[in-house]
Amino acid sequence: MNDALEAKLRRAGLVLAWEAGWRLAWPLPAWLALFAAVVLLDLLPLLPSLWHGLGLAGFALGLLLLLARLRHFRWPTRHQRQRRLERDSGLAHHPLSQLEDRPAGDSDDQTLRALWRLQRQRTLALVARLRLAPPAPGLPRLDPLGLRFAPLLLLAIGLAVGRHDVGNRIVRAFDPGFDASVPPPLLQLWITPPAYTGQPPRLLQNDGVTDAIKVPAGSAILIELQGATRDARLEIDDRKLSFTRLDSQSQRLETTLSEGHRLAVRAGWHRLASWPIEVVTDRPPKVAFAAPPRPVADGSVTVALVASDDYAVVRLGLLLSRQDQPDISSEIALSGGGQAQLSVSQRLDLTASPWSGLLVSMRPFAEDGAQQRGIGEPATLVLPERQFHHPVARAIAELRRALARAAVGRPAAIDRLEQIADRPDDFAGDVTVFLQLTTARSRLRSDFSPAAVPSVLDMLWAAAMRIEQGDLPDARDAVDQASQALADALAKGASDAEIGHLTDQLNQAMRALLDSLAKRSAPQSGTKSSESGSRALTAEQLQAMFGQMRDLAQAGARQAAQQSLRNLRELLDRLDAGGTADPMAQQLRDKAQQLQQLSERQRALLDRAFRRNGSGDKRQAQADAKAEESLQGQLQQLRKGVPTAAAAALDQAVGDMGQAGQALREDQNGEAMAAEGRALDKMQESARQLEDALAQLGSGSGGAQDPFGRALSQGPGLDGGNVKIPSQAELGKSREILDELRRRAGDAERPAAEHDYLRRLLDKLY
Repeated sequence: MNDALEAKLRRAGLVLAWEAGWRLAWPLPAWLALFAAVVLLDLLPLLPSLWHGLGLAGFALGLLLLLARLRHFRWPTRHQRQRRLERDSGLAHHPLSQLEDRPAGDSDDQTLRALWRLQRQRTLALVARLRLAPPAPGLPRLDPLGLRFAPLLLLAIGLAVGRHDVGNRIVRAFDPGFDASVPPPLLQLWITPPAYTGQPPRLLQNDGVTDAIKVPAGSAILIELQGATRDARLEIDDRKLSFTRLDSQSQRLETTLSEGHRLAVRAGWHRLASWPIEVVTDRPPKVAFAAPPRPVADGSVTVALVASDDYAVVRLGLLLSRQDQPDISSEIALSGGGQAQLSVSQRLDLTASPWSGLLVSMRPFAEDGAQQRGIGEPATLVLPERQFHHPVARAIAELRRALARAAVGRPAAIDRLEQIADRPDDFAGDVTVFLQLTTARSRLRSDFSPAAVPSVLDMLWAAAMRIEQGDLPDARDAVDQASQALADALAKGASDAEIGHLTDQLNQAMRALLDSLAKRSAPQSGTKSSESGSRALTAEQLQAMFGQMRDLAQAGARQAAQQSLRNLRELLDRLDAGGTADPMAQQLRDKAQQLQQLSERQRALLDRAFRRNGSGDKRQAQADAKAEESLQGQLQQLRKGVPTAAAAALDQAVGDMGQAGQALREDQNGEAMAAEGRALDKMQESARQLEDALAQLGSGSGGAQDPFGRALSQGPGLDGGNVKIPSQAELGKSREILDELRRRAGDAERPAAEHDYLRRLLDKLY
């Protein structure tokens, strides 16, 4: 048999098999494409469970029926392959069949055999002409409407819609949830942000959320699942966490979320819920000097900071380093915190620093609840030095300064301490001072390490201050400790009893401080304050401020009580500050008082203009014109020596007064009223500018003094003064409401629901 012919017969068999098989099987891929399109379009989960299940069964039955069609497939016979070659090659009379014929009988006739061989050779010669057409199953005849392309079109649409969620859609398509008698699982997911963010916990129950849920980094996740028989897991992107099974129906999971873009909960292959999330990273706080630090007349340093954080700044401070030795640094804590935006102005007594008198670099820092620290740009200044008047205190301070700067050796320092301690009469025989000096000397002798020097410096400073001020430092420390304890209790929401106890301790410490200050300044009690015209702040007024703070705390106004306590602490910080009154502040106070008097006169002229409007009293108008000119001249004199911003407003007021006087002389009362009103507004604006200037100088607009004649600030205080302090009437009303709440909470005859509500309300207040 010819090999070429056999090869063509095999190819013809493959073509026939393909055509026959495709005519039987073409509905099968169309059916599978239709099912895939339904799955990707997520149509089955939209149906009730019964119809969902019937749909799956229908697809499965259709698949079986289409597979059953394949049993009719038969491999093409040799005769069928020959006929296909003959038809495609255009050969008639089935010439290929002759190759299988044989001569009849067993004739030995050579002529007959020669003819047979000649006929066979002619037939084999036709093999080279054989052609095989491409397969043609004839599907257009079987599907004249072209329905076989519809599943492909639906599949393309399904891929476009569901290509991002293929796995979940497949799982939903094969899970009809037939058992309708069993309720769906109950899923509760709680997200609790870190406490320092101040954000409340959030409950996520239903998925389908399109916008990403913002979650602070470090948030705690608590998930409780009831009624799921399969083991559940939480998926955070590609990370999978298994639930802990509590019993046959309950599961629970706790974890912390630090990153991720999607949360999903699955029970087996079934997805119960899914939420897009955005984990918000907590950035370090920002802090900077609002103004360069500057020393003031009493020896303290005014520091103004602005700080911000994503949630709240919890700690503020300063980093100090010597310019000549940058590797040596120290840290100073500042009061304030608990807010996302802070503006802090504070006076610091840094005269106790061993670096007083040296050029230092000062950098602000702020910390948030995540203990992230932000550091601002540095500022340089020379730390103020305290001037001691007592000769022994001055000698101890000079020795301390020399020891801190390594300007004197230890043997010389020990000898100098022995000389001072051997003459106790020079410091009134104070046993505490004697022990401090001898202890410092012994420590320098016994401990030669550099670590011994800081403690010696502290003891020498305490000795010098005790000689200079008596028991005032101890009283000051007691006030600081009591006020800090009360501030901490208010910040953490302590009980009413604890706050009352700490308030009493602060009151006792404050009284002791006032007594110590009074003893210290007794010889000067008969002298008249150099700041004449200003009202002295008495001890009774200090007690009134303390009483206001105590009433706020008892009324549950904790934030206002904290602000009042900060103001009180700032006031107490300045009671023992040295130095004299600032003449610039006194000049500004005098200007402010004169401006207030001129404003009252301008207001009186404006009132007369209103009353005169329409009356046509020209004589009174001419008199008011002269009064306006006189007032204008006095305001021009007052303008000299005031700050630029206040002076600009006064210049505008002077111009408006001139327009008012001209309008009055021309009997134009309406224009005169408008000009007088503008002048009064500018005078009030100038008064506000003077108040700001006084606040920057460390003096309040009212010119108040402490009990010993020193100027005190009555500015907004720490944190920008943005906390409203309730009035006494408001405090009284608050106490009445709290008393009524307590009375109702103690009434046993009230309903349980009301008792629960009152208890929760009182818990929030305390």
